[in-house]
Order: sequence, then structure tokens, then C-alpha cells
Amino acid sequence: MRKSIIIALIALCAAPLAQAQTEGSKESPEKGAPAASSNASGSFTPLRLNAREAYEVLKKLKDAPDTPIRFEPDRQSPVTIKNAKVRSATHEASGVTHHLIAPQIELVNETDRAVTAVRLELALADEESKSLGHTFRAFIKPGESKLLGGGAEYSPAFMLAPGSAERLKVSVVGVEFGSIRVWGLLPASPEMILIDTAVDKKPVLLKRPHPNYTERARLKGVQGTIMLRVLISETGEVTMVRVLQGLPEGLNEEAIKAAYQLKFKPAIKDGKPVPYWQRVNMSFNLVESPR
Repeated sequence: MRKSIIIALIALCAAPLAQAQTEGSKESPEKGAPAASSNASGSFTPLRLNAREAYEVLKKLKDAPDTPIRFEPDRQSPVTIKNAKVRSATHEASGVTHHLIAPQIELVNETDRAVTAVRLELALADEESKSLGHTFRAFIKPGESKLLGGGAEYSPAFMLAPGSAERLKVSVVGVEFGSIRVWGLLPASPEMILIDTAVDKKPVLLKRPHPNYTERARLKGVQGTIMLRVLISETGEVTMVRVLQGLPEGLNEEAIKAAYQLKFKPAIKDGKPVPYWQRVNMSFNLVESPR
């Protein structure tokens, strides 16, 4: 029997984060935090794509030019935007044009505390009532910057936008500092892009190289499992990798390198090979790892 599995490319509402948001919302917002925004995501219908449609969207975004989008400095925000641009594409479904973007947004942690999640709001500069919020799990050390998107860690492959790239503006509306301390608001985001991965046969792993241990991770005793989502093409090659849960000290980079060397027998649907998104774990164990 064919099984239909719905996965979210924008899987940004993991249980631990959602719990932290719920508990954090019990506190009063910190001084200078924005009031509850009129996030209109409820008026946007989630976009459902099959694996091939998602693959075509990714190809469009890869070839699209970078478009700068507007942002306004906010001195009261603990995280500021240094640079913001996107690559954009459209997808037609049921007579509706959906605007999709691959973000490249550089954030700076202006505080002396580590940031663990940031909520960004995308709105139309000329029609602010239309907006969509996206919560990113991102670890930003005090005083440091982090690029969300452009292949960066913990970033979605693409996301839904309220309109065309030329009309967009972005702002920080919520920040999490670990545990339950929250500035602004970080409500649980609805999954706005759903990928239908119904296939007759799932990919079969043929080749699995072992990721290298970095020396600095070895010296600091870092070990654990990195969770990845990989896009497997019709030829069985891995063409895209996203980090869902990572490790520090350069291990994410080593896991990504190893993921691109994976080889699969491709997924089959209606007798033909098709692209397929699959979760892959890369384990780092100091006892088992060779020097």
C-alpha cells in the first residue's frame, strides 16, 4: 500500500521551542519589545507541493538573482538586521499565484546573552496588513552575526512570502535567549509549505561515507548526532542539504560534506525515478571515531 507522508520544509516549530514560547509568553515582554503584530498568516492557505514541484521551485530559486529587501533599524531590538536580500520565484496552484523566497538575512546579536531563536516578520512595504511570520532556530553568540539562508545552518530551503520580493520588508519581532526568556513574541508558526512525498518505493542507501571529526571538536569532547534533510535527485545524488539539528566546532560542515557524498537508489513513483526529501542522521562518537 502506498503511504503518503507529509513533511514540512519549514519545520521551525520543534516541540522544545514551542514549549519555550508558550512558557515565555507568560512573562511580560521586555522593555522596548514590539506589541503583538497583526500577523496575517491565518489568511494565507498553506501551499502543498509534491516532490517534483518542490524540486522545480528550488531550481528556479537557484537561478534567480538576489533582490535586496527593505528593513528598518530598531535600536530597541536585541537582534538587528545588517543586510537582507532574497531570491524569489512564483508557483501557480488552483488559480492562485504563490510567492516563494529563499532568504539571505544577516542578523547581529547586540546583547551579552546567546540568542537561540529569532522571529522575523515579512510584510508588504505598501500594505503592512499583509504579513507572514517565520521563526528561525539559530544560535547567535553575544556580539556576533549570523546569516540566515544562503546555505546557512537551520535555514529553510524556501518559504512563503506575502507578495513579490520588490514589495517586501523584514523586521525582527521576537527573540529567544535560551530557556524561557523571550523578547517580543514567538508564537508557534503554522507550517505554510507542505511537501507531499508519496512514492511507491523510497530511496535505498547504497554508499555512506563516514564524516570527519574536527580536531577542535575532539579536543572539546563534542559528540552527538546531527540531523539533516537531504534532497535526493532522480539519479540518486544528493543535490541539497539542510541542517535540522547541529553540533558546534565545525561538525556541521563535516556532516554536510559527507551528506553530499551519499549515494542512493532513487525513489520510484509510477515506475519512474523522482526527487525525494529524506532525513539523514550523522553521528559523531569520540570512542568510535578514527583519528
